[in-house]
Amino acid sequence: MKSSHDTMKPSLDTMRPSQLRKSDTIKSGDIFSGKKEQIMKLCKLSVIERFDFIIKKSWKHVFYAKCCVAGCSWGIRATTKSKSSPEFLIRKYTDLHTCSAVIRYSRHRHANAKCIGKVYVEGFSGGSDLKGIQPKHIMECIRDVYQLDIGYTKAHSALAYAREMVRGTHASGYQDLPSNLQKIKQANPDIITELELDAEKMFKYLFIDFGACIKGFPFMRRVIVIDGAHLSGNFRGVMLVDACQDRNRGIYPIAFGIVNAEDAAAWE
Repeated sequence: MKSSHDTMKPSLDTMRPSQLRKSDTIKSGDIFSGKKEQIMKLCKLSVIERFDFIIKKSWKHVFYAKCCVAGCSWGIRATTKSKSSPEFLIRKYTDLHTCSAVIRYSRHRHANAKCIGKVYVEGFSGGSDLKGIQPKHIMECIRDVYQLDIGYTKAHSALAYAREMVRGTHASGYQDLPSNLQKIKQANPDIITELELDAEKMFKYLFIDFGACIKGFPFMRRVIVIDGAHLSGNFRGVMLVDACQDRNRGIYPIAFGIVNAEDAAAWE
C-alpha cells in the first residue's frame, strides 16, 4: 500500500542536482525584487548544487558572495539598478567551482528551514496542500535527492513554512476574508454574510447563513440547538453553530459564526 508521501516523491532520476530547471538557475543580468529574494534564490541553489557560500558584502546597494572554500572561483556580484530602486541586478556571476567537491559538500549553513521548505514545495509537493506530509518525509526527500541530512527540528520548521507557502498564513487568511466572502456571495446569491471589525479595524465577528439553509428552515422540527467549538491556530477564537432537526431526525445546519469568545454579545 502506497503512502501519501510515495505519490508526492519525485523520481530521483529527474531531480538530480545536476539537472536544474530553468527557474532554479542564476545568470548575469537577472533582476530580483530585493536582496531577500536574491539571497533566498542563492540558498535554494546551494541546496540543489550542494555547496555553501559566504556573504562578503551586504550593503544597501551592493551584494557580493563567494564560495565558502577559500580560493574557489565561484562568486556573485549584484547592485541595485539605481540608487532609488530596491531591485537588485546580477552584474557578474561565475558558476564554476574550482574547489574540492569533498570540502564543498561538507557545509550547508544556508540550508535553513525556509530554504528547505521552498525546495520541497517547488520540487516535491506536486501542487498539493501537503496534507498528510510529516517532517520525516521532508528529511527523506532532501537526503535521497540532495544527499543532505537535516534534523527533525529543521524539517518540522521547513514543513510549517512550506504549508504557509501553499495555504497562506493565518494572518493572510483573515486579510482575505472580504474577498473570499464576495466570491461566496457570487456562487450563492441568497447567502447572508456579515463581517464586523473592532475599533482598531481588526477582525471581531463573522456571520454566515447559506440561502439553502434559510429556505429549508420552515420545514424543520421546532427544536434549535446552539453550540460553540474552540478553534486551534495562532488567533484562536470560537466557531458558533446553530442547527435544528429535520423530519428524518437528521442534523440540519442553520447558521455559522466565528467570534472572539463564546459570550452573550457574540451569540447576539
